[in-house]
Amino acid sequence: MSLQTSTISVVIPIYNSSKSILLLYTRVARVLGELHPQEKKADEILLIDDFSQDQSFAVISWLAARDPRVKVVKLKKNLGQHEAIAIGLSLATGSFVVVMDDDLQDPPEEIHKLYSAIVDVDGCDAVFGQRKDRRGSWPQKISSLLFHRSLKVLFQYQSDPTIACFCILSRRAVQLLNQSDHCMKFCFYKVKTLVPNTKKLQVAHHQGQRGLGHSSYTTITRTVLAIKILGLAMLRKSYKKKRLNLDVYVEKKINF
Repeated sequence: MSLQTSTISVVIPIYNSSKSILLLYTRVARVLGELHPQEKKADEILLIDDFSQDQSFAVISWLAARDPRVKVVKLKKNLGQHEAIAIGLSLATGSFVVVMDDDLQDPPEEIHKLYSAIVDVDGCDAVFGQRKDRRGSWPQKISSLLFHRSLKVLFQYQSDPTIACFCILSRRAVQLLNQSDHCMKFCFYKVKTLVPNTKKLQVAHHQGQRGLGHSSYTTITRTVLAIKILGLAMLRKSYKKKRLNLDVYVEKKINF
């Protein structure tokens, strides 16, 4: 594929991020403009509002009215980060798809590194950002350790706590994920299983206040995610033929 004709989709799950969305959008849009200065209209920024309880939807709707690259999805209920990402992947049209959080812990400027890495290696389908100097409270560290140990015990998968959702995927990788069952589609043990041609790349990591570099994952949310994964392990056969039905989950779409 010619880099001149390639396009980039950026999928970002949004939850109670009204204070940081404008800064997030500005930085992501700047990066896309730097990567594709002649083809800016072909790229897209998909913002998936996971039933936020603040003004997040109003802010992203305002952005969509001013920038046709911004595509907005409002969910009918809170599904969680991984399911919101799965919905974004099912709607993304880019040759490459970047997935990132809304909290600015992963600087959008690092998209440059991910993009260069995936286009420079022939046959590479995914590049995961590997966070350096990751910090957190002791409860967060303990819950994270238990979460990753659970993956190892349940699925014989040696997970990496320095890897979150910041990555870039090829169109082939996105198609493989979209064809799989939708339950916990974007949990990383599953991405690694379905997309074998992957690599890791060290990226910067900023940690601060929520919306400005602080994760929305708490001890409770990590515990809930672990329970979901345990349920997936126990009910794997029943989920096998289940497919993502957007009509069930999506309340509104803008710029599609």
